Amino acid sequence: MEKISVFLPNDQQSQQEGFRVTVRAVQQQVCTDPVAVEFREENRGDYHAFTFVSWPGEESAAGTKDIVRSFVALIVVEWIVRTLEPEMIRAILRRDFTLADASDWEVISPYVQFVLYGLEAEGPWGSRRARMYRKVFEYLGENHEMVLHGFVRFRLKEELAALPDAVESGIDEYLRDQEYQQFVNLLRYFVSVQEPKHELVHIVFPKDQPGWIFDDQGHRLNLKQFDDLFGMADGLCREEDYWVSVLVSLAPKQIVFHLGERKKALAETISGIFGERVTFCRTCAYCLTY
Repeated sequence: MEKISVFLPNDQQSQQEGFRVTVRAVQQQVCTDPVAVEFREENRGDYHAFTFVSWPGEESAAGTKDIVRSFVALIVVEWIVRTLEPEMIRAILRRDFTLADASDWEVISPYVQFVLYGLEAEGPWGSRRARMYRKVFEYLGENHEMVLHGFVRFRLKEELAALPDAVESGIDEYLRDQEYQQFVNLLRYFVSVQEPKHELVHIVFPKDQPGWIFDDQGHRLNLKQFDDLFGMADGLCREEDYWVSVLVSLAPKQIVFHLGERKKALAETISGIFGERVTFCRTCAYCLTY
């Protein structure tokens, strides 16, 4: 039998509940056979103890210790990512940044998480989560009890040091996204009041080719003037900005986007600006030809 206990302060009820939720989630996703791991809870003075007791199967008890500490290490790391880091992010936002409304904390949090995921491949041991797991696993190999706050404060300083920079980068991403949404809304309004110049256009992206636009008679439109204007040939303009500018200039009443799966981000942007004017196709003559 192996037993490992993890401690959280009694006054941290939300963190305790987050730990319980994490335990249930990992239990549903991870099989510890042939070892059975029993989960218990009890108060010990100022702390609440989460105890994991392992019972080896009939085959062998040799790997019991590694299995249970691996199981607990997974839970601890998931709890840090799901419960502790969001709390730390909110604390950093309150301390270092002035936001218009408290609800902005929840809005910005996904942007910060996105930045953190971008750091996953950095470092000598791989992802942040993998590095944290390695440290927890090694600690539990020598200790049967872990005071979570103390462990995080002293053993995971390097991994959590990225949070303030991630918050700042996340806010920058959030503000850029807000500016982009405002720009899209402005274009959407402009398109809604603009007089259509074309009844219908087809936009097609042949494989390994730049996109083409055809009118409702099937004639391919010459886009050289737009290429020259936006410096597309010289790589001076982003593809998405180029096609949005072209379509806004052409002002079609309807747009058929063929083979949109090849340009998912562009298709979403165009759909966001032109709304119900856009339809998507995968099976017509244009799609089959290109």
